[in-house]
Amino acid sequence: MAFSPDGKTIATTGYDCVIRLWDLATGKKKAEEFRTSHHAAMSSFAFSPDGSRLVGTMADGSVKLWDTTSAQELLTLKGHKSDPEPAGPSSVTFSQDGETIVAASRLDVTRWPVRTEARK
Repeated sequence: MAFSPDGKTIATTGYDCVIRLWDLATGKKKAEEFRTSHHAAMSSFAFSPDGSRLVGTMADGSVKLWDTTSAQELLTLKGHKSDPEPAGPSSVTFSQDGETIVAASRLDVTRWPVRTEARK
């Protein structure tokens, strides 16, 4: 799970490979569910510094970016040099300015600039 930067929303996921956003004040689901393509499990996710985007690491080795308002998938990032295990990156985060996404596994760190059209 991950807290939004303002601390008012929490993102969760489970074995069903669906991301849900929850309002912490009410305990109610806040947005439509984010469906991951190919039902790939996620190992980590993080909000952008402004809370408008959510990034997650997928078991297939890719990193996906979603818009938190529309739950629309914006980007699929590939190219992480994975561990010998096929699980892909195990953690992900945004830079403080929201311009870069970084994913890491046991043996490698990969960074991607966030394309202009994926920014809110």
